[in-house]
Amino acid sequence: MAIHLQKDLQELRVELLQLGTMVESAINEAMHALINRRPELAQKVLKEGDAIDAKEVHIEEMCLKTLALHQPVAVDLRFIVVALKVNNDLERMGDFAENIANRAISLAGQDPIPVPSEFSEDMPNQIRQMIRMALDALVKLDVELAQEVIKMDQLVDTINRN
Repeated sequence: MAIHLQKDLQELRVELLQLGTMVESAINEAMHALINRRPELAQKVLKEGDAIDAKEVHIEEMCLKTLALHQPVAVDLRFIVVALKVNNDLERMGDFAENIANRAISLAGQDPIPVPSEFSEDMPNQIRQMIRMALDALVKLDVELAQEVIKMDQLVDTINRN
């Protein structure tokens, strides 16, 4: 039975990474659509929102099925509980990307306003890297990598405030 649990946990890790990639892409495309006034790209983000929502439901079902079938304990149980929380947060990030895309559509007919490269380039790059690193830290159970992500968040907050 432990072999089946480990297989299911590995599948869960893969699904979380896939969801993270989908969300990362949605955020990038939404920001690009907003900054460059690209409504067609914003529409793509909105269409992909349904796939993100479906993946979130699928991952939640996987977690609940794994809990019911295997009754994990210790590290495995903690991983599944964290996976449920991360799954929800990733879906919310996808919703934020959709909100940005909606704003991009409403602003598409207006001239772009100049924004500092910190906002248009540095911050999205930092966010993209943070998503990847946070998910890697989760699936590898790497505490040091998770602490790096926390430090990186301060830079994003500073850029946002500026």
